[in-house]
Parts: sequence; structure tokens; C-alpha cells
Amino acid sequence: MKPILISILLLLAIPPCISFAGEVYWIYFMDKGFDSQAEIERIYDGLKDNLTEKALFRRQKVMNDNLCDEYDLPVNQSYIDCISNLGVNIRVVSKYLNAVSAELEAPLKLVIESLDFVEKVEPVVLRKPSVIKDSEPSNQRFPADSAFYGLSYHQAAMVNLPPVHEMGYDGAGVLIGSCDAGWNNLEHICFSQLDLLAAWDFVNGDSIVDDEEGQAGEGSHGTKTLSVVAGYDPGGLVGPAYAAQYVLAKTENTDFERPIEEDWWVAGVEWMDSIGVDVISSSVSYSDWYSYEDLDGWTAVTSIAANIAFFEHGIVMVNSMGNDGSSSYPNNKMNAPADAPGVISCGALEYSGVRASYSSMGPTYDGRIKPDGMAQGSSVRVASIYSLYNYQSGSGTSFSCPMTAGICALLLQANPQLTPQQVIDIMHTTASQSANPDTLNGWGIWDALAAVEMALDYLYVDSRSLIPVNLSLNAYPNPFNSRIRIIASGIYDELEVSIYNIFGQKVESLILNPGDPAVYWKPEGKAAGVYLISAPGCQGLERKVLYLK
Repeated sequence: MKPILISILLLLAIPPCISFAGEVYWIYFMDKGFDSQAEIERIYDGLKDNLTEKALFRRQKVMNDNLCDEYDLPVNQSYIDCISNLGVNIRVVSKYLNAVSAELEAPLKLVIESLDFVEKVEPVVLRKPSVIKDSEPSNQRFPADSAFYGLSYHQAAMVNLPPVHEMGYDGAGVLIGSCDAGWNNLEHICFSQLDLLAAWDFVNGDSIVDDEEGQAGEGSHGTKTLSVVAGYDPGGLVGPAYAAQYVLAKTENTDFERPIEEDWWVAGVEWMDSIGVDVISSSVSYSDWYSYEDLDGWTAVTSIAANIAFFEHGIVMVNSMGNDGSSSYPNNKMNAPADAPGVISCGALEYSGVRASYSSMGPTYDGRIKPDGMAQGSSVRVASIYSLYNYQSGSGTSFSCPMTAGICALLLQANPQLTPQQVIDIMHTTASQSANPDTLNGWGIWDALAAVEMALDYLYVDSRSLIPVNLSLNAYPNPFNSRIRIIASGIYDELEVSIYNIFGQKVESLILNPGDPAVYWKPEGKAAGVYLISAPGCQGLERKVLYLK
């Protein structure tokens, strides 16, 4: 264990038992303090025993045989104790980020920044309020075959969901997690068959995610979003994944003047990872501290956490784009973590099927297309927050998100072997404008039927012989610093990837295997500049351009 050295002169200026009520910051640590790889391997063995069977199954699709990695290692307790002993109120401990969030004022912040095991101290970001006013239920008439869905037929039909339900897919066997502001009416009839596996209130620190007297947070938003994906009341409302299991994480405090903070979101994702969720649906987002330049997919802590969950641990991450599309440039762009490459970000459509003007748009600052796709977001049928039997209508990208997450769950039900990258590729390929994606609608309106049919084509023949379907190549981050991560999506046996420099000279060859689809390459000693990667069979020797940051 590394010794902890503290700046004595600075500490003497602060009485050790004084606690300041200030701003909330992330305190990032230099390392996790382990002395040897052997010690780390012993810890991995213990951590693996704490993962559910579902979590282990999900991870084996994207990880090596260990099924644990650096992001599972606990934050060094001696670092935490040292910070706490300064009188700091620690809110959240994040293994993903190797950081804690804490309330600090300027004098104490300076002390903590001086500690030799502290890498940096940065503010916790607050969400920009962005609310679309709920509307009354629509009186639109629907075709006769809408009897099963009632007035939710239109939002289901817009993404071609009814034929998938007719095939027998309903989300059974898939575990979906939701990050939201709480759930205040889970007694509603559309939740009568809800299979709720676990729930936790990260704001107040208990297992009750309903509204509680004297506690922070109000749960109407979660009630509405959950009903879109999980609701089952034939003739009233039917969601895409009504037979899935659910995990609920209350991560939003709606009581504060600046209400929403991102550290609880990160904690919620880490908790759901350990339980074994397959899909996370998040209809919350963050922007106030971030500028457009930060929306590169790898800067916001929620985006970093989402990428870890998606690329490293095999969770399909789905997030709303935000409701700022009518704002002036650049405030009309997506909020974090919708900018992350490891997130399926969802825009909103009007009832007519055109893009809602409030739906935030792309591209990300580094030029990637967002949103990923679209579903109905205006006049969406949702559970009433006041009644056990009635419904109301809601609008916002918050409601296109759970519909999208439900479709992803249907893909995983059809083919549980799909990796998150394969899920996002299938969703892109089968959407309405897949041949011509843009930064307003992404790849277009989802097509649940076409996506499930393509998922069924991604079938293992045996453990080493696979059907090649829509093979594509992705590289992250871009721009890159010291390493490049290359991910092949699609089904393949073994793949050789070539890397070229700006002069067209081949500088490296790497082998990708299905059991280990992620590869790191460190171009140490190589010429700086633009690199190209290619692989045989990748859509006409597809090439990805990588820029040096």
C-alpha cells in the first residue's frame, strides 16, 4: 500500500473537525493503491463471487476470462478515510471513476488538491431544467387492431412494435434498469404485473423509491417513463417489454433549487451493473457545467461511466437526448451522457411522425452523429400519477427513451448473445434513414420488427464458427491520446485489423477474437498524425480515421 503524504502547512490552517457546506465536487485519485498484480488477482476472485449469474453472463460477451477489471476494484479506503478525516461530507464513492463526490468550500478544496494521492478536483455537474408541459390525452381514432394497446397503439405502431409482440417477444428474461427521479404510483393498474427485482433511493439512502414525507425528491417523472416501457394493461397501455424484470434507481433530487446532480446517477449505474442489468434506460441528462466543447463523449463523468458500462461490462445504455432543440446554437445540442459513443441516444417525434422541435440535436463536438434514432415523444400515453386506473399524456425525449430501451430488450430476448455494440449496430441498420443518417433524426425511426429479425440472424453456429452479418469496425476514443480501442461488431471468427499512418504505411496488425472483441493499441514511438484502420470484410474494407488530440 502506498503511503499517504499530506501537505502539513495547509492542513494546519483548517481545524480537522470543521465541516463546510459548499459546492459538490468529484475528487479523483491517482490510483487504487494496490502493490502487486497478484494482490489484484486475489481481489478479482472475491469480486467475481459477488456478481450475479446474470451479470457474469452479460460480461462474458465483452470481457476476458477474469470477468472483472480495474473498474471493479474498490476505491482505496485509506484515501477515503483521509478525506473524511478532514471533515468532508462524502456523498458517493465511484469505482468506475476512482473518485468520490463531496461537499467542499474553497479552503478545503485547496487542501485536498494538494494531497499526493489526489489527481484532480472537479465540480459535480447540474442539469439544466428542461421540461415539456404534459398535454391532455389525445382523442385520435385508431385502427381496429389497436384493441390490445388502447390509446398506446400509435406510439407502439410508430416503431413497428405490434408484429414483434405477435411473434411472442415481450422482454421476458431481460433485466432492465431505470435511472429516474422516483416512482410515486407503482400501484397503478399498468404495473400490476411488474416484476420488480430491486429498488434503491440514492438520494435519501433507502430502498423506498416512492415519495416519502420529509425526504427529497418527487417521483411522477419515473412513474410516467416506466409505464412507457413496462406498462401492461390491455386496452389501456402496453409497453414493449412488459414481461421483463426491472431494477429502479432513484438518482434525481427534484427538491433543490438546482435540483439534479450526476454523482447519484453514476452510483446507480454501478449498482445496477453488479445486479446484472442488461439494459439501462435513463431519461435524465446533464449540461449546465459543460460547454459544447465538452460534449465529445469522453469528458462528462456520466458519459465516461456510460462508456465503461457499455464497452467494458456489456450493458446496453439508452438515454434521452434532452429537450433543448429550440434553443440557440450551441445550447440546442444533446446533454450528457447522450453524447457518449456507448449510449443509444433518443430523439423525440411528434404524433405526426416528424421531429419535435424541442428534441435536442447533434452532432457531438467531435463530429459524431447524434441522436442514434427516434421514437414518439409527444402526446405519449403514460400512467396517471394521480389515479390507479387512468392515463394521461406526456411529451419530451424522456418518453422516446424507454420505448427505445424496450426495443433493445426485445433484441436481447431474441438473441441473448448480442453485445451492446451489436445491438446499436442493428438498431442503426434497421432504422428508417439508415442509408443517410443526420444530426436531427440520427439513423431515423426505429423499426422493432426489422431489428428483431436481424438479431435472429446473429446466431452462433458453434463456439468458433459464426455467420458474418453486417461486420463493421469502430475505434475509440477519437481524437485519441496514448491508446486506441478498436471494436469489431457483427459476427466473425477471427479478424485481422490493420493500422496505417498518414502516409499510407502499415504500422501495426492486430487480431480480434469473438471472445475478446476489444483491443487496445498504444502507438508509443510511432509517428504522430492521422491513423487509418481497416479490416477485410468490413463493408468494402471500411476505414476509420483517427485523429491525434
